[in-house]
Amino acid sequence: MDVIIEIFKSIFYGLMQGLGEFLPISSSGHLLLAEKLFGITDGGYSFTVLLHLGTLAAVLFVYRKRIIEMILHPVRQFKYWLWMIVATLVTVAMALAFDDLIDEAGSGKVLGFCFLLTALLLLLTDVMRRRTKAWIT
Repeated sequence: MDVIIEIFKSIFYGLMQGLGEFLPISSSGHLLLAEKLFGITDGGYSFTVLLHLGTLAAVLFVYRKRIIEMILHPVRQFKYWLWMIVATLVTVAMALAFDDLIDEAGSGKVLGFCFLLTALLLLLTDVMRRRTKAWIT
């Protein structure tokens, strides 16, 4: 019976990660929320890493043509390399700057605050997009 429950939890987490990764939400945050709501404490970092490796495999599959093009023609694809480097540097800087906050993300208050902050940023960018679109036309 325990094996069936573990399989169900794995499928549930896989669906959350797979669907959440391609939406403008924090898939990791929602996994953490599910752990808190359902009281799941086992699995740990290795399971989370495996979930993210599955996501990486899906991304590599979907973008395989572009990745091959970037590898074969790095000069022609310079802007994509540049954006990847910039995105990586910003992510590393944020992770280093907010390391303590990230470690405390397990608490419900921090997780809730981060969800609210994400919602506010999404709302703000949508409003800005609409205003820019109205201004251009």
